[in-house]
Amino acid sequence: MKHIEQAPWFRHAPLHKEVCYQILKLLDKEGDCSSVVNAADDVEASWDSNTFTLLGKTSLLNHTLNVAVETIHLLLETDARHVIPDSLIAALGHDLGKLPRVKGYLYSLGEHPLAAGRVLAEIASFKQLSKKDEISRAIKLHHKRPEGLLGKTLKKADQSARQKELEQAVEKFSVQDVTQESTVPPRQVHGAKACLLYT
Repeated sequence: MKHIEQAPWFRHAPLHKEVCYQILKLLDKEGDCSSVVNAADDVEASWDSNTFTLLGKTSLLNHTLNVAVETIHLLLETDARHVIPDSLIAALGHDLGKLPRVKGYLYSLGEHPLAAGRVLAEIASFKQLSKKDEISRAIKLHHKRPEGLLGKTLKKADQSARQKELEQAVEKFSVQDVTQESTVPPRQVHGAKACLLYT
């Protein structure tokens, strides 16, 4: 929260700052759950079991923060800092549909992005944002064909964060493997990394 309070891109966007604060409160309270979902129709269910298991070691809170960091880096690289306030809300809110309290109908259908939109809609300050529809659409399409700078940045940031999380999990697994016998063949783990690059 300290980083958000001091962030220069919120200087003229107090409403965005408030929405980010409310999302982080939710994640702080419930975000210690897994960052992957196992609903049959969800895109994450199509990953092989090794990828799914390795990424499941990253909490929802940590994954969300990783996506937020990647989002900022991508927008600073392209000199699009004016989009950071809206993009940070999308980054922090993109997987809210995975919160334990949301695991209902939409989640069970593999629609965690739609469920995330419902959680955001419950935040009063989010309803006041001028680009709330664009943010919601970016979240809804973040595993599909995103539109515009906001949507494309979110998808790329999510993929980049996942790739790094997978590499860290594989590295950690490899270190543990030196001291104990492995249950996942290294060839399958390598394939999982390649598979993730194209999701």
